Amino acid sequence: MNKLLPAAIAILLALFVSLTTPSAAHAAGHIDHLDVAAALGADGTLTVTTTLAGEDLGTGITHRIDKRAPLGDLREFEYTISDISVASDGTPVEHDVDETAVHVEISLDPGSADEVTLQYRVAGAVYTPVGQGEMRRFSWPVVQGFDVGVTTVEGRLELMQAPPDFECRAGSPSALRACALWSIEHQAVGTPTFQDGPLEPGDVVALSASQPATAVADSSSIHTRWTLDRAFDLNTGSALASLAVLLLGGAALFLWHRRAGRDVTARRAPTVIGEFHPIGDGVSEFRVVEGIRPGQIGTVADETVDPVDITATILDLAVRGYLRIEQLQVPGGIDWTMARLEKPTDELHAYESLLLEALAPSSGERVLVSEIQDAVGPIVGDLQHELYDDVVAHGWFTKHPESARTDSRTVGAALLVVGLALTGVLAWLTTWGLVGVAVVAIGVASLFLASEMPRRSAKGSALLAGLHGFAAILAQQRTDTLPPGRELQEISRVLPYVVVLGGKDRWIKAMVSADDDDTPDPDALGWYHAPEDWHLQQLPQSLDALIASIQGHLFGR
Repeated sequence: MNKLLPAAIAILLALFVSLTTPSAAHAAGHIDHLDVAAALGADGTLTVTTTLAGEDLGTGITHRIDKRAPLGDLREFEYTISDISVASDGTPVEHDVDETAVHVEISLDPGSADEVTLQYRVAGAVYTPVGQGEMRRFSWPVVQGFDVGVTTVEGRLELMQAPPDFECRAGSPSALRACALWSIEHQAVGTPTFQDGPLEPGDVVALSASQPATAVADSSSIHTRWTLDRAFDLNTGSALASLAVLLLGGAALFLWHRRAGRDVTARRAPTVIGEFHPIGDGVSEFRVVEGIRPGQIGTVADETVDPVDITATILDLAVRGYLRIEQLQVPGGIDWTMARLEKPTDELHAYESLLLEALAPSSGERVLVSEIQDAVGPIVGDLQHELYDDVVAHGWFTKHPESARTDSRTVGAALLVVGLALTGVLAWLTTWGLVGVAVVAIGVASLFLASEMPRRSAKGSALLAGLHGFAAILAQQRTDTLPPGRELQEISRVLPYVVVLGGKDRWIKAMVSADDDDTPDPDALGWYHAPEDWHLQQLPQSLDALIASIQGHLFGR
């Protein structure tokens, strides 16, 4: 008996709590009858007045009104909800309105009232169907977003004129059905009416009808959702516009290149750069015509001052007696230094004087090839600039080659920036992003075209034509026809040119072949001094190592 007493008390307490605590259904409430009066104005706005009636409306009702509805093809209607009011028997009812980008949520507490009237105005529910400019189409869910159930719904829609069609659909938003009852009077203005119920929380009653364009204004606002596919949509308009940009931009680049980058046609015979002049039966000597130097040849050939042009210029300065290259035996390998020779430099070009002073300063300092970066590296830019100025001064180019490339790069970079910005704006705001991509493509093309922009003059074109013939001569000339006893000197004069134009190996082998004894040859070449035990047979390895070391230390960082 004592054990049953606590259990009985617990049961009585639970029963008391269940009787004195409002049920969940009571808190949520229920709408017994929903009366809807909707009136469409000539300006395309709709006024919706909804009266909620019931003996148990609950302690709170939420009514959510959507501000967007899908239209298809990534488009959606946008609605404007305004003039919201809630009253009971003409007395305002306290309520909260929470508005977001996609809906308006009205929260109200009916209290003890058994009837509440909610009113709002919506703009954007009238639109013009595609291909039907003389008609307007009205569509709006006059019942939507209630978080409580509804037993019965009835209502009426006031239109400007009798509609040629009227439709009422109800139920779950994802599976609408025809309303239980609706009627329309076609012979008079009338007011279409409808009835339905019951409705679950969240169910809708959607009305639609047509009106003449002369009676109702189009109030729709259509928004297109952004997607990457839409931003770069390939339609007729964007395709034609992009094609036009590409054609116009391509034509502009073609004309620009033709005017500023295409070589002037030579109206003269190819320039003779060098030749092997006969001086006896089966004997010829190498002669340079008009003093054209290897660095100049390399610059005119490819329109740039590159490592091989500077390397050939160093060898040329040595062969011509302005400096001597001295090979040194150092721990772990070999190195070289440049010794300046006493010879007037009046005949040197500006770029040659600049390079000579860096390699072998007039102060007498010695520069190791392994340290050439410290001596020559700081003046490489100036050296290139001087050589560009030199080829322009000789009339081989109509404009400074690097300036011509810079102009094209500047235009290309500007078009690239504008194109990227335009692509971003067009892709964000329209479906014409491909037009911006076309501008970007023109900018990229201009950047690639930069290397083609230096324009050779007629004189430069003649020199280029002469280079092809000169290269062929150097590649085909027999190396055993040089004056006896002067083979090393003659081939030395050829060497800087074949370093630039190619084919040096066969000429270096010819120098080796000129050595007819086994004694060391440290001073066999006036411009190249080697250790006492060095033989001319080692020249190919020594020169290959020298050229690789110069270019590696000077341009490899």
